[in-house]
Amino acid sequence: MDLFWRIYNARKYSLPQNTGRCYVFELVGPTEYVNHILDFDEADLYLIAARDMTTFDEVSIDAMTWKKLPNLAIEEPLRSSVLKGKSSFFAIEQYAADTKLLQHSGLVVRDGQFHRTQLLHAGYESLRVLVWGYYDMYSHITVRSLVLKIVRSINIWDVERFKRKFTKFGSVFEEVLNQFEEFCVNIDDYYHSLDEYKELKDLDNFIKKNPFHPVYFTMRRQQLTAKQVLTSACTTTPHKLSENIEKAVLLNQFSEFYKINNN
Repeated sequence: MDLFWRIYNARKYSLPQNTGRCYVFELVGPTEYVNHILDFDEADLYLIAARDMTTFDEVSIDAMTWKKLPNLAIEEPLRSSVLKGKSSFFAIEQYAADTKLLQHSGLVVRDGQFHRTQLLHAGYESLRVLVWGYYDMYSHITVRSLVLKIVRSINIWDVERFKRKFTKFGSVFEEVLNQFEEFCVNIDDYYHSLDEYKELKDLDNFIKKNPFHPVYFTMRRQQLTAKQVLTSACTTTPHKLSENIEKAVLLNQFSEFYKINNN
């Protein structure tokens, strides 16, 4: 509570006028303020929710002047902080991944009964595992796999910030980052070799056996580079495509996947 009022006074906030509501906040800040993996430049308060204390109904916070964390309402109830509906979970996971690593740790999700959980995207979760040591310290493969998830989750202008803050992982970060950049170039080069397949249907038929088929298809359909696709939510969230990308990057197996087209 002391921390709340310290931040409140430092930011010169004013209390909401309606005293018949219960307000829920998220505290962020430098590590000396809040025990987060990520450092925020300044301590601050974010409004998550407001509830009418007479009816116990949730009220909209859109019109309030407080800063707000992303808050996505869903229809299906939460069970043990995990969404039951896989389709809903995947959509929310994509949304969380799009927030990128060093801006947000994830987003707050609520259901129709006002149960809440914070959903962390793949990059932040991987960073948390690394920093807190929830892995075999001697497993080089595990470390590089986690770092790759981070590489694919951060914005390009956050690279230097990451290296300054997490110096322990600086060398492996550089190694994996370079491998990923090389992989993106290989994907781009191969994609351009498919220019003769002008129609999406023709392209689809030629690459349908390639594990990176969704990547090439998305590049053509949306006119994106390999890096734009490979760092997007549709490829950073856990599924088979992401596993194939991880293997190809970390084990330098792009050529092996490429040969699948010729079998």
